[in-house]
Amino acid sequence: MNRWLILFCAFLVFVFACRDDASKIDELATECDTGNTEACKELTDIATKSDDKLVRGMAVKKLGDLSLLATIAERDKDFQIQKEAIKKISDIAMEVKDINFVTRAVEKLKNKELLAYIAKNNESSDIRVAAVKNPNLTDQSLLANIAKNDKDINVCMWAIDKISDLAVLAKIALEDVNLGNYTFFKLSTQVQMPRVNIENKDWRVLLINKCILAFNSIPTKYKEPQILT
Repeated sequence: MNRWLILFCAFLVFVFACRDDASKIDELATECDTGNTEACKELTDIATKSDDKLVRGMAVKKLGDLSLLATIAERDKDFQIQKEAIKKISDIAMEVKDINFVTRAVEKLKNKELLAYIAKNNESSDIRVAAVKNPNLTDQSLLANIAKNDKDINVCMWAIDKISDLAVLAKIALEDVNLGNYTFFKLSTQVQMPRVNIENKDWRVLLINKCILAFNSIPTKYKEPQILT
């Protein structure tokens, strides 16, 4: 038999199987919504135990149990399924106006890829903050990117608080108009610089103060002229 015909037949089998799975999941979801506990249990089993991630994903989209969705978001081995669970949690939370549930769920996540996705892409600044605050999100480049580009200053400040790279902090302190002073105070604390009153907003004065303080933090032996022999 022609190889392309075999592939086409296999594709048709796959399409019809997916359609059957989707139809079954839709029926279970409808029954579950009416209070059928057996249907709810079967839908849960599909969402958590199916070996087919496409089928698990279809079932997750139909779930309404926030606790179950949070567990799937935390434990499922597939990134796309975790992402789908977080999206579903967010959708439900927005409907019932309980954003706190989402933030608590995000704070428990361990998947760094998922946390990075949420921190950069979620529409809610509260949820982005929860992702940034999560101790498992430690990527310094990502945190710097968020600090410089997030549209919510609260998210930016949380990102800055988690940046430990002094060079990155110094760059933000010197270049960022809105967060320069906040970042500079964090930087001065980390390298134990003395603080100064910088009420004068003239950027040249601020820059000079920063340079002087940075120079003062250098060990004395490196400030002294080196005599070449």
